[in-house]
Amino acid sequence: MYTRIKGIMDWFDQFDNNTINVTTQSGKEIEIEIKNAALPHLLGLQYTTNSRKLKGLKLYYFCYGKQDDDIFELINANNPEKLQSVKNRIDTFRFFMENLETAYLVENTHPKSKIKSNQLLIETKQNLYFHLGLLSTNAGQILSSFEMMDRKQLETYLVDRNNQYYKNSRIYDKVTKIEKYVGRKLVPFSFDEKKQRQYDLETIKDSIAEKQSILSKINEYKAEAAKEDTAKARDKPLKKQIRNNEPEH
Repeated sequence: MYTRIKGIMDWFDQFDNNTINVTTQSGKEIEIEIKNAALPHLLGLQYTTNSRKLKGLKLYYFCYGKQDDDIFELINANNPEKLQSVKNRIDTFRFFMENLETAYLVENTHPKSKIKSNQLLIETKQNLYFHLGLLSTNAGQILSSFEMMDRKQLETYLVDRNNQYYKNSRIYDKVTKIEKYVGRKLVPFSFDEKKQRQYDLETIKDSIAEKQSILSKINEYKAEAAKEDTAKARDKPLKKQIRNNEPEH
């Protein structure tokens, strides 16, 4: 009994309804919405059916809990030519996302592409090319720190044996960091559990160091205030004595 697909769904669920902030080497920033509703299309599970009504969360819950073989049988019955493509996605998707910080931002320049994404995050390994399609949301661009920031959602994930989707791209922009908001603060983020634990540890250390710095400044302020109070207390008898010794007029 194989439930690898369910395992990917359970793993991805922890990121549902989050927004990550991706920064590239050129300084470009992209906000990407992460939602469970997008996952079936990323994995190619839409090929389990020919019904256009079964999509998003409906498709998600239709597939959730099914054994891998059951899903593959449905794809083989409805869209057999897509079966190997779906298996390739399932085999590599989690690895791709867990190493997203090594990706490059490129343009989708495939002349016959059916996907709507104008931009892709891509990685390559062992002569395979992995593509994550970034689709502009209805919000489009938003103003952030007086600059325009792209807001995207995940459209699709593709595995290919060549670079036909971006070989004519005018940009090849390395991802330099990925962050997400915790409260009002952007903190380092990774889809990889081990990397995220390290980021969390570094964030805690930075927070402790910041608190210690603030505490040190408070203690310095208190020490200076105490010195001033001591000096004022010491000067009071002297001033009183000077007043008492002043000649009468």
